[in-house]
Amino acid sequence: MRKIVLLVICLLVFSVGYAQCPDPGTMPTDQQLVCAENIVNLSSTNVTLNEGDVLVYAVHTSPTGEAGTILGVSENGNFGFSDLSSDASYNTEYYVSAIAGPDNDSDGIPDLENDCTRIAPGTPVVFLAPVVIERWANCNLLSEGYGIHFMISGGLPEFDGSSEYNVAGVINGESYTFAEAQSGISAQLNENDEYILEVNDQLCSGIVSGTVTCTKCPAEDAAGTLSSIPRYACDGTSISVTASNTNFDAARTLLYAFHSGSDTSLVNVIAFSNTGEFFYEDLKDKIALNKRYYISSVVALNDDDGTPLLDSTDDDVCLRVAKGTPVSFVSPIEVTVTENCNLTTGISTLTISAVGGAPGFDNSQIYTVRVGNTNFSLLGNGMLTQGAYSFGSVYNVRVTDVAGCEATFSGTTECQMADSAPSLETPSFKLNYLAPMPVNNQVILDFTAQRTSDVFIQVFSVGGQLVQAQDFVAKLGDNKFEMDLSNLSSGMYFLQLNTNEGLIATKLVKE
Repeated sequence: MRKIVLLVICLLVFSVGYAQCPDPGTMPTDQQLVCAENIVNLSSTNVTLNEGDVLVYAVHTSPTGEAGTILGVSENGNFGFSDLSSDASYNTEYYVSAIAGPDNDSDGIPDLENDCTRIAPGTPVVFLAPVVIERWANCNLLSEGYGIHFMISGGLPEFDGSSEYNVAGVINGESYTFAEAQSGISAQLNENDEYILEVNDQLCSGIVSGTVTCTKCPAEDAAGTLSSIPRYACDGTSISVTASNTNFDAARTLLYAFHSGSDTSLVNVIAFSNTGEFFYEDLKDKIALNKRYYISSVVALNDDDGTPLLDSTDDDVCLRVAKGTPVSFVSPIEVTVTENCNLTTGISTLTISAVGGAPGFDNSQIYTVRVGNTNFSLLGNGMLTQGAYSFGSVYNVRVTDVAGCEATFSGTTECQMADSAPSLETPSFKLNYLAPMPVNNQVILDFTAQRTSDVFIQVFSVGGQLVQAQDFVAKLGDNKFEMDLSNLSSGMYFLQLNTNEGLIATKLVKE
């Protein structure tokens, strides 16, 4: 009798201390088909929960009583496709299950790792792709006739090939399978006709409407006229052209194309502009300096979004292209100025040359050279000799061209006259003699230096042109230095010795 009492007590303790696990109930078993814009509402029956248990509904990938991949969670069983994660896709069978279990972390969702959490086998659910009606038209721009075409996708027929789309409106009372709708359905309309096409498939629907636009092609000269004179711009600036005498209607757009084809072809279009202005900064990764391009005005039929049809695949018979203006971005100008010293008079001239800019690319162009307040013209491959400057004169040279390129050069003249009774010594340096005189091929310079010194020898023609130069280091005391003049032609020259203390100048004659 005592053993039986103890057993009853033990069973009572077990039943009171350990409650049974919850029951999430039973979900409907019939497949649910849901349009993309709708929601599905599902709930389970015969649910049993214990204290601390919660019940939620989940869309997931497992057909059995397992969670699989959970795509969305709801407290009330309502789901739209937009409520699911980005991993979800249309026309794929998922499952909506009730999940019941303890919520130890108080986040409102049963703890899936808990041994007492239960998942009901789910209701199959398919979210159908939205009904999409694409349209395009065959507009004979050269003669009468207008054909409009539609292609339908989504809805029930895309998921279930045995179902059909029913259409009404411009195409009335017809039914099409998904494959037939993908091939395109057509209707013939007239200019300015309004149309509407309604599509439904017993579950989902779509609608599209519009007005027929089929304006005929403009005149051949619709894109107007552009200048045939080449235009140039310097690196870093912009080029702008404008068409005159354009002729087009509101159904078309005027654009400008920067391209590398011929002046009448849109081959190799690099950029488009609404204004005709193109900036080097926008083009520099696609073009080269000192290369010929063209800017053409273009008139094209507007697409549905208001932009012109310029893709070659559009085959727009109304595309009009004006003969383009030749254009080039050119490299910057570099200017060189050389001083020509006349030792007889002490007067120098400037020889000016330039490279780059428009003349560097097109030798029919010229540089404008401004020296002081006077302008001169300079050919692209030429030199300009200018001025009569005494020692210490300051000069400023500015070179420009039609491309807007500019370069400047400033300096101070250093030319000094070699006296008829030349100075042959400085405080620490004395030229004793030159021998022989006249010079054959070699000349010996005899001089005395009071200290070690760098000496730079220059030989000038009587016209002031430097014809030979050489340097050496003079030592303390007597020095002799031999200089080879065999490369000089016969005649008189001026010899200058530049020392740290001053300039020594004399004449020499070459046989």
